[in-house]
Amino acid sequence: MKKLVSLFLALMLTVGLLPVVHAEENIELTFCNWGDGTEQKMFEHVFDLFHQEHPNITVKYLYIPYSEYLTKLNTMAASGTMPDMGQMQTENVLLWAENGMYADVSDLFESGEIAPRLDSMYYAKINDQFTAANYIGETSVLFYDKDYCEANGVTVPTRVEDAWTWDEFVDACIKLTKDVNGKHPGEEGFDPENIDVYAIADMDADIMARSNGGGYFSPDGKEIWMNKPETIEAVQAVADLMNVYHVAPTPTSRNAIGGGNYPLMTGKVAMHVGGQFCMLWYADYIKSGELNLGTGVLPYFKEPANKVWGNPVVVFSSSKHPEEAKELMKFFYNNANLLECINMGLWMPSEASYYSDEEALKSWIDESGIRGDDFYGVVEMANLAYTATEQVLGNYMELSNLYNGPLDQVWLGEKTAEDVILNEVMPIIQPVFDEYWAAHQ
Repeated sequence: MKKLVSLFLALMLTVGLLPVVHAEENIELTFCNWGDGTEQKMFEHVFDLFHQEHPNITVKYLYIPYSEYLTKLNTMAASGTMPDMGQMQTENVLLWAENGMYADVSDLFESGEIAPRLDSMYYAKINDQFTAANYIGETSVLFYDKDYCEANGVTVPTRVEDAWTWDEFVDACIKLTKDVNGKHPGEEGFDPENIDVYAIADMDADIMARSNGGGYFSPDGKEIWMNKPETIEAVQAVADLMNVYHVAPTPTSRNAIGGGNYPLMTGKVAMHVGGQFCMLWYADYIKSGELNLGTGVLPYFKEPANKVWGNPVVVFSSSKHPEEAKELMKFFYNNANLLECINMGLWMPSEASYYSDEEALKSWIDESGIRGDDFYGVVEMANLAYTATEQVLGNYMELSNLYNGPLDQVWLGEKTAEDVILNEVMPIIQPVFDEYWAAHQ
């Protein structure tokens, strides 16, 4: 018995000399976001995948409606109850960076832990420091009803090299537009007050201005270009679609048509320009065979143009778990982890390799089940696209809120683009623009 006791004591002493191994600490991260029910499920799916790789980290999902998002975050910031991280609205990224709201994650991008994005996916630097990059991408697409267009003798270009010039585009729109009696614009008896099918909805005047050598703002966001002749010409041309050629609905008519992100399903529109995210809403109709959806390239004036945008995932500087939050951030920026969600249609990748590597391209186009061969033209346009203005100009939303109201007069045919831009828009946005840059030199 004495020998057994001595052996037991010896073992206890030996164990006491060994280092104590603690179980990995369980961490809870709070992640904020907006979106509808489908989007919420997509994020929860990503969180589940992340938890499988990091069982000690759980993610609490804080859903905030888009319209309340910034107000809610401002309230939480003021009360010291900010989430650890989340998706940030593109138009507010720079303003929050200026106020020091984000943790510095530049090391993840500089080290290669986060793969390079398309150049157009990065935000302007604040105080010469890295700000953010989009973890997913979006671009504008010319969506169209293949069956309707083919029945009316119109072949929509799906490659950049075949893109319509503006005049070719207008000619095609005339063929696709019909009044209730089946007559086209220009035909005797055409009734512009009773149009059954419009050729095009939601044309983006800023993109068309870029294709004409203009644009609402310069590529770096440091000059207003709205008053350039090239911009005025393009804005007027877009308005003429509505009020001269009657091939596009005015804002009032567009609201009456409805259809949200899938206006083709109303049967009142043959083509529309929308964010690639519209694929999510068209997906079920594609799979059921109710819609033969085409994805074309945008028309142009002098050279093809398009823009890309997206959203970044950010770690807030107030997070008590910045290292764990960075792990989740890296997970989101690995587009392979998002592939199932990307193939639902809401997102495009933002990693540069997904726009150049053949196998990577197939993984989100050919294997998606909803994107056809013509989607490769969308990729071509994304590769040549410019950076969205809100990623380089911090008060872009303030400025757009100022000019959108006056521009309604152009879309409604009440005044010319030249009159409104020179006499109403420029006098109100120039001082606000100048004040912003005076404070950010």
